[in-house]
Amino acid sequence: MRKVLRIIKHYWQRLKRGWSDEDILNLDIFLSRLIADTIRAFRKKSYFFCPPGFKSPEEWKRCLIKIEESFRVAEKVAKGDIVYIPSNEKEKIRKMSKVRGLKVLSIKEAKKFEEGLTLFIKNFHYLWI
Repeated sequence: MRKVLRIIKHYWQRLKRGWSDEDILNLDIFLSRLIADTIRAFRKKSYFFCPPGFKSPEEWKRCLIKIEESFRVAEKVAKGDIVYIPSNEKEKIRKMSKVRGLKVLSIKEAKKFEEGLTLFIKNFHYLWI
């Protein structure tokens, strides 16, 4: 019964304020999922929008895809499904990749992840329709 009441409470909190007490226990997972999902929806709605510095709406959409993919990876990292080591720590990535049962982002994957996060920061103020 307590579990049901807690689920109802968290559902009500999300309706009322957009997040629940449960969400702040793993804020990294909550925000990663929220940002990835909303970037995806934004990308589908921003038909002809093209911020300064982009040559076409298609180029902007490719940027949004990179951002979304990075936050999908961020969610997996937050859940502990994969390990992220900064791409400039190549030797550490090589060593950790040899640990059995541990999924570590490759140098290429880490660079792609970092690129998406950098694009998010750089283009944060263009995320409107």
